[in-house]
Amino acid sequence: MLGKLLEPDPIGSFMRRPAELIAILTREAAHAARGLRRSPGFSIAVIAILGLGIGANAAVFSVVDRLLFRPAALLRDPATVHRVYTQTWNRGTSTTRADAEYTRYLDLIRWTRSFSEFAAFSNRVLAVGDGLASRERPVGIVSASFFHFFDAPPALGRYFAADEDAIPRGADVAVLGYDAWQADFGGRDVRGRALQVGNIRATIIGVAPRGFAGVSMTGAPAVYIPITTFAAANGNRRDATAFFTSYSWRWMEIMVRRMPGVGAEDASADATLALRQSWNRRRELEPTLPPVDEAKPRAIVGSLHTGAGPEPGLEARTARWVAGVALVVLVIACANVANLFLARGLRRRREIAVRLALGVSRRRLAVLAVVESLMLSMVGGLAGLALAQWTGAAIGRLLLGTEGVAASAFTDWRTIAAATACAILAG
Repeated sequence: MLGKLLEPDPIGSFMRRPAELIAILTREAAHAARGLRRSPGFSIAVIAILGLGIGANAAVFSVVDRLLFRPAALLRDPATVHRVYTQTWNRGTSTTRADAEYTRYLDLIRWTRSFSEFAAFSNRVLAVGDGLASRERPVGIVSASFFHFFDAPPALGRYFAADEDAIPRGADVAVLGYDAWQADFGGRDVRGRALQVGNIRATIIGVAPRGFAGVSMTGAPAVYIPITTFAAANGNRRDATAFFTSYSWRWMEIMVRRMPGVGAEDASADATLALRQSWNRRRELEPTLPPVDEAKPRAIVGSLHTGAGPEPGLEARTARWVAGVALVVLVIACANVANLFLARGLRRRREIAVRLALGVSRRRLAVLAVVESLMLSMVGGLAGLALAQWTGAAIGRLLLGTEGVAASAFTDWRTIAAATACAILAG
């Protein structure tokens, strides 16, 4: 031991070759590990405290990331894809909404020039299956063009075509989600089989690929059906054409892809002009509707995530609040760890004084302390990821009403990167 203390200072120059610096850091890490093994209680306490703080932040990050930032899986060129929001004014108060009428969707297609692709979609929970096997499942109600937004060729069969999603009523066809296909049918060829989806008796024509969830944040739909099929079967019972001829049913959402060279502001201006035309067309059907100059209808080409849209909802506000609480937990954890290191340093004053007397530089002692701290924080980060595995589902239920949102913390590189950053900052 005395020989190790009398070694010359290995941190004397900042101009060392990389290989030599790595060797020095490896030696210091081994020395730090021996010191930590001699204090198992201290090491376990630090790892547990950091694991709690980092785990809380990793679990919250995985949910907030999906809610506000992460592009939909398999989405092609996500920077050009947007959700269309509409804003109107009434008595000095503005209202921004993400939902729209199917008729409005047709108007935007007809009167805009800034978009290369349009899609209409709605996520519903419907009874899927026959008899006792029927269960409420998430269902993607989408236009045929919806699948064109993704690099997601079907795992089996095909998607429905434009003529199967035409007005006045689409075809009674369905595309299974991959997980539902595996769980309910064992991956067998199910093309041509009948499947009850709500009040629609559909024929299965294909299966979506693994990992495809459309734009749903709450898990992949079990089945997808044409939007015009659903609308005709569930709209106005006295007039099955009302969903595409009137403006009385706001029930779906609009997704667009900007043309190359068209900015988001220009696209919003173009969509606003189309919305004003659509508003005037609606006034012809509903004369009591406020005029354009009073309602000031405006279209906003915004984020596909409603939580990051022009008027974030309760889920987004709750997510930000929970993220703030998690950050406070991490700060408190770091403060507690700092107190533990301070107490340990006071107990080691005699040892440090002996090392200084034997010629060990203060710089080397400082490096050793930093290496110890980083080693503990990285192990704490691993413990935090394990904790995120268990707590992520609960946070997902709180913010998104779903389970398993953070269940892939160990394989999700974005969550791993966030946990690593927290560990380095904590160290």
